[in-house]
Amino acid sequence: MKLTAAVLFLTVLVTRPGFSETKKHEFPGATAEVYKTASDDQLWIYRFDPVRSTTDVGRPAVVFFFGGGWNGGTVTQFEQHARYLAARGMVAFVADYRVKSRQKTAPDACVADGKSAIRWVRRHAGRLGVDPDRIAAGGGSAGGHVAATTGICDGLDDPAEKDSTTRSKSNALLLFNPVYDNGPKG
Repeated sequence: MKLTAAVLFLTVLVTRPGFSETKKHEFPGATAEVYKTASDDQLWIYRFDPVRSTTDVGRPAVVFFFGGGWNGGTVTQFEQHARYLAARGMVAFVADYRVKSRQKTAPDACVADGKSAIRWVRRHAGRLGVDPDRIAAGGGSAGGHVAATTGICDGLDDPAEKDSTTRSKSNALLLFNPVYDNGPKG
């Protein structure tokens, strides 16, 4: 009974109006950029840089995707993870993506946005101080699903994306309780 109440509370928390509203967040010390416009909405990616020296070349990177059942969630979920890894030398990102509660999309749009975010980081790797061959994707729950698809699935890209020649597959995965089914009907 207690577990049912906890699940209900979390469901209400994640899906309450305004919780998943797309907006530009203010993360002290992070740089925000729009990586994609889709469903008439700007999707933001936030970069947490490590301390750099003039001799730095491309560093490994990680892009985190929030959970929320493809229905909601917030880009702030993995802020502390991004800060932790940036403090240890990685260029860390948290990326927003479309969800059902705000853009009325299905999980395939979430996946397409995840692949677009990886592609955007790889396309801008030189400017961002990132090694384009060392980009990890991470996330929890539905965000873990989004991250997993960037690493293991071909295709599933946004058909509206103008330049899909840059690779959208991540080089590594950091998955926290991902939604993942690789069975015959998964």
